[in-house]
Amino acid sequence: MEQSADNKNQNIVFKILGQLEYELQDKRGLFGKKVDIDRCWQLVLQLKQNLPLSLQEAQNIVQDKENLLKNADNIAQNMINEAESRISSMLDRASLQRRAEIESQKIISDTNKKCDQIILSTKQHIDMIFNHTEQYLQGLMGNIQASRIELNDNMK
Repeated sequence: MEQSADNKNQNIVFKILGQLEYELQDKRGLFGKKVDIDRCWQLVLQLKQNLPLSLQEAQNIVQDKENLLKNADNIAQNMINEAESRISSMLDRASLQRRAEIESQKIISDTNKKCDQIILSTKQHIDMIFNHTEQYLQGLMGNIQASRIELNDNMK
C-alpha cells in the first residue's frame, strides 16, 4: 500500500519536474519567452508537497542520526571532562601525598638527630657521674688504705 502511494507520488514528482523543465527551457534573451517565475514557484511548492514519503522518512532518519551524533558527542565530551577532572584530582592527591611523605621523612630525620643528641648527652652525663663516683671511691680507698696502714702501724 505504501509502495503504491510512493509510486503515485513519484509519478507526480516526475510530471512536475517535466513542467518545471519546460518552463525553464529556451526562455532566455530579449526576444524569447520569459520565464514565468510565479509558475516556477508553484511547481516547486507542488514538488515539496508530493515528495515520496520515503524521502521525507529518509530526511527524518538523517535528522535523527544528526541528533544522535550530537547527543553522543555531548556524552563523550562529558565523559572526557569527568575523566580529566578525576585525573586532576588524583594528581592533586598524589602530589599532596608525596609532599606529606617528604615532610614525614624530614620529621623522622630530625627526630633521629635529636635522639642521637640526647643519647650522646646522656652518655656524657653518665660518664661524668662515673668519673665523680670513681674519684670519690678512690678518695675512700685512699682513706681505707691510710686507715689500714695506721692500724698495722699500731699493731706492731
